[in-house]
This record gives sequence, C-alpha cells and structure tokens, in this order.
Amino acid sequence: MCIRDRENEELVAALAEARTMLAGLEARAQSRARESKELAKKLEQELSKANQTGAIIEREAVVAASQAEVELERLEQEVEVQRRGWEIATEKELRTLGALKPVSYTHLTLPTKRIV
Repeated sequence: MCIRDRENEELVAALAEARTMLAGLEARAQSRARESKELAKKLEQELSKANQTGAIIEREAVVAASQAEVELERLEQEVEVQRRGWEIATEKELRTLGALKPVSYTHLTLPTKRIV
C-alpha cells in the first residue's frame, strides 16, 4: 500500500467522522429547534391565559367601580335626606318654641282648703 492510498484512507476516515459529527450536530439542532417551538407554544398559551385573566380582572374592576359609584351616590342621597330631615325637625322645633308662652305655676303651689 502506498502513501497516497494511506492518505486517501485517512481522508476518507476523517470525512466519515466529520459526517458523523455533522449528523449529530444536525440532530441536536433539530431537537433544540423542536424544544424551542414547544417552549414558544407554551409561552404563547400562558400569555393568552394571562391576557384572558387580565381581561377578566379588568371587567371585574369596572363592575366593582360601577357598584362603588352607585353605593356612593346612594349614601350621598341618604345623607342629604337625613340632613334635610334634621333641618325640617329644627324648623319645627323653632316654630314650636316660638309658639310657646310662659306659664305661671303659682296656682299649683298655693295651699288648698282641706276639709277635715
């Protein structure tokens, strides 16, 4: 066997080894690409869930705010009714006080005849 044949065999062996390494690298790259796609899909699903949850929370917040506004308005009306009630009561008391006249209780303290 001559040197050239040996060199050719070494080159063929090196080429085969390189092809084997390349095939391994391609397989790893494909595996990582699949993993990346799966991860991207999972992340997309999680993002979708988060967006849906955010939308639900936002709707609930709007409803809660609306209910709070209604309750605040109701309480403000209740306070106004109570305030007016106090004003009316005060006016009546003032009118009543103005209509009262002093009374003498002297006749109640005078001695009375006692029949024995």
